[in-house]
Amino acid sequence: ATDQYKEEEDFLSQWIRENCITGPDCRQPSKDLLDAYNAYRAYYGEGKIHSRQFKNQMEDKKFKLHEGRNHNEWIGIQTSIYNTGSL
Repeated sequence: ATDQYKEEEDFLSQWIRENCITGPDCRQPSKDLLDAYNAYRAYYGEGKIHSRQFKNQMEDKKFKLHEGRNHNEWIGIQTSIYNTGSL
């Protein structure tokens, strides 16, 4: 199980490097970020992961999940094509 978890972590790292920008001003709704990651996984023939597994992996990478009243959002990361309206 540990080797599989490491593979998942490496895959997430690859996705972040190729598709995301990081920094203190970055933020994106959690569902949007997970949907983008699962689309990337599907492109490479990988199965979807569930939100809890994604949350654990993202928190391992020190990203913070802000739990809001209407939706949750990840702080410190966003997909490179996501427009927050503040750009």
